[in-house]
Parts: sequence; structure tokens; C-alpha cells
Amino acid sequence: MSVVLSCETDGMGLPERLAGTLSALMSPPKNRLPPHPIAVESSDAMAATIWRPAYGVAQRLARHLGAPLVDNPFRDDLVRVHKARTHPRLFCKAAKPYREFLLREVYDPYHERLSQVLRQTLGQSPFVVHLSVECFSPATRGGERRRGDVGLVHDPQNQDQVDLAMDWVEQMYDSAWMLKVRRNYPRSGTVDSIVHAMRKRLCDDRYIGLVVMMNRHLAAHQDRGLVDEAIYRMAESLREILGETVSAAA
Repeated sequence: MSVVLSCETDGMGLPERLAGTLSALMSPPKNRLPPHPIAVESSDAMAATIWRPAYGVAQRLARHLGAPLVDNPFRDDLVRVHKARTHPRLFCKAAKPYREFLLREVYDPYHERLSQVLRQTLGQSPFVVHLSVECFSPATRGGERRRGDVGLVHDPQNQDQVDLAMDWVEQMYDSAWMLKVRRNYPRSGTVDSIVHAMRKRLCDDRYIGLVVMMNRHLAAHQDRGLVDEAIYRMAESLREILGETVSAAA
């Protein structure tokens, strides 16, 4: 069984053709540099200082699992590539006049690139596990603190997803002792996601997808060793479940 990682929500860029126009119209990116940012491996020194928590988590999981990582380099409030085309908040207000361009140049190419990697992996392995990595706010809209560290979001009607999520939570209970892990937290598995989109696009029962969500509070924890250990143990827990058949796509 092979694993593919993706990260749809942590891009910081704007399409070159619209960069000058949109940068003046859009709000600054929400991702700020916290006191202890999660490091992002990059040859670009400036890019490495930007806080991209979900991408940092995805990078580490991909490395520990020996798996490919597909990421969206563009701001997710520009066009939310993890949402369906019909989603009412697919674009931010400033981007709506350019929706056709963004669908053609950002949304569709990302879906095609990710589906290509998944198809290639399915051609080399009997099954593929797709993990879409996001981070969630440490507080609810009402200001209440969220106490979970990791959420495994899955479709409750898809038995393969349910089984994988349950097995992974159970395995992490023993090996990732520092994490509070919950299923379908902090959102329901019926909510729109790239996993839903890829499952419909591939139409292949050998595809199993989960959205893996980490609390931003944990991603910005001052004990970097603890965060790195937690991510390593998440990966090793999954490896234990999937066994020695875990491999990377070419």
C-alpha cells in the first residue's frame, strides 16, 4: 500500500498575471509568524521563515513515510481548491471578477496534478492512502479553546475510511502519547474536501482518503522537539497499521 500527501490550504502566492491587482485588493495572508514557527524545508531562505503550519506538518509526514507531497502554492482564500466548484465561498470577494481565470489556471490544474499522482501511485500499488493535511484554529468562533491536537476527518459512510481512522487513532493512543486525537474533529467528515473530490474523480475503490488536521497551537508550540516527535510518531503509527507495504510513488 502506498501513501500520498497533499496540502491545499497553506499557499502564500498569487498568480503572476494577477499579482499586482489582487495584492492591492486582498487582505494580508492570515498566516503570521508565531514566536516559534514550524520550520519549512526550503532552499529559499525567505520562504523558510514564513509560517506555513499545515505545509510544515505535511512535509514531515511525507518524509517519514517516504511519500510524495503535492501542495497548492497559491493562497487558499484566493480560490479554495479543496472545495467543490459550486461552493458559495470558493472565491474571496476580491477574486470573484477573475473566477474563470482562477478556475482555469489554479483550481483545475491543481486537481489534475493531484489526481495524476494518485493515478500513478494506483498503477504501482494495490491501494493508495491519500492524506490531505490542514491546520485548525485553536479556538472556536465563540472564543472557546479547542482541546484536541489532531483530527482525522473521514466520511462516516465509507467503511474503508472509518476503519483506517479508527485503527490509526487506536495506534496513536499507545505510541503518540503526547497527542489528543479525535475522529471527525473539529469538523464533520461530510463537509466538502479534496478527499471527496478525488474519490469522485478517480472512481476507484482502492483509493482511501483522510483529512489530517493539526491544531495550530501545537504547530506553534515552543518545544520544537515535542512537535517533531509527535509528527514522527503519527507517521510511525500509520506505518505500523499499513505494514511493510508502505512505499513512495515514483
